[in-house]
Amino acid sequence: MVRLKLLPVLFLAAGLAAGGTRVRASEPVAVDGGARVHALIAEISEAQRSLHSLRARFRQEKKSAMLLEPTVSTGVFSYLAPNRIRWEYQAPERMVVVFAGRTLSTWDPAARHLDRVRVSPRQRRLMGVLVGTKPLAKLVSHFRIILVKTPENEPLELRLEPVDRPLRKKIRAIELRIDRKSHLPVAITSVEADGDTTAYTFSKIEINPPLDSSDFVLEPKAGATVETYDASEAPSSPGR
Repeated sequence: MVRLKLLPVLFLAAGLAAGGTRVRASEPVAVDGGARVHALIAEISEAQRSLHSLRARFRQEKKSAMLLEPTVSTGVFSYLAPNRIRWEYQAPERMVVVFAGRTLSTWDPAARHLDRVRVSPRQRRLMGVLVGTKPLAKLVSHFRIILVKTPENEPLELRLEPVDRPLRKKIRAIELRIDRKSHLPVAITSVEADGDTTAYTFSKIEINPPLDSSDFVLEPKAGATVETYDASEAPSSPGR
């Protein structure tokens, strides 16, 4: 069985087995449609397409009805185009998660255990949404995109609400906070259907730094245990 300590995004990407949260108090003032929103989507999408690599510190905060208080983790996030992602958790527990191609790998150094999960193309696309690397222009047919009013000195905020029924059962919304200068996400919150939230905040962001492709490959260490799972959706599943 995949270990419960795996980060929540694993369950979102490898099974879509989580769902949204209570919608935040700030309400949208401009819904999808309109020249302003479409122009903003185009600008953000262009910034995402020009991104070859990215490295940043991250803070993850998970809130759940099953938890007495939020859990917080910190570490380093790396992205290498077109589809390689690395989360290196440094506190409170060390863990490395790599998403490359259609395989999500998780290395637990304390247990010396490596999990490998194969996901479907649809789940891979969702991962791109969750970490903000999937161009927004490619999401308009699957999400209702809402511009939320924020002060001029704060990041832009977009809320993505799924229009596909199977996805609505899992995720209520994905909230993106976008830097006004770089047009890249600086915070991402997944709002799950069961009332849980997972929020990622990024800092010390480096755009297009040199990254070693070997960092996006997890091989088992000597004496480590390895488990492999196939979490691909059945061929008949909607949205494939």
